[in-house]
Amino acid sequence: MMAARTIMAALCFTLGAACLAKAAYIPAKAALAGVLIERAFDRSQAAGAPAMPWASMDARPLARLSVPRLGASEIVLDAETGQALAFAPAHMQQTVRPGAPGLSVIAAHKNTHFAFLQDLQAGDIVTVEAITGEVTAFKISAMEIVDKTESGIDVSASVDAPRIALVTCYPFDALSYGGPLRYVVYGEKA
Repeated sequence: MMAARTIMAALCFTLGAACLAKAAYIPAKAALAGVLIERAFDRSQAAGAPAMPWASMDARPLARLSVPRLGASEIVLDAETGQALAFAPAHMQQTVRPGAPGLSVIAAHKNTHFAFLQDLQAGDIVTVEAITGEVTAFKISAMEIVDKTESGIDVSASVDAPRIALVTCYPFDALSYGGPLRYVVYGEKA
């Protein structure tokens, strides 16, 4: 009887430890990815060319996006693939690079990297630091909620000054992902 209790206790302990390890895996993987992406950004700036965060990653650091008032800072990756968006905001490749004349669009998930968008206000400053070290400041000019199929974001419009659009799913407190609405924050070169 004592042996059966000991075996049962060991089995419960092992199963509990396995459940805890599985629950900790994703946050630990995300934290490690963040460190590797930050290091790749630093290496990119030092070399003047994009560096891979890890061998199997399908995107490279493009810029650092910061909101000083909120203390938010995120490395932006150069591709909007599913893998890239899992780890960081991503630049939409069909748009100009941040800081170039025209509209640059950057997207990220609402509950992780772009959770701070809900706290942005008109007039806030967002800076984008390229791997070249060039910094462009944008002043937030508007926010809107749009249907994902009719965003109104016109990337083909001829614009002389750099502009930025930060895009995430909406509403922020929804439990589901990828619904029909998007939250778009616009910034004009400051």
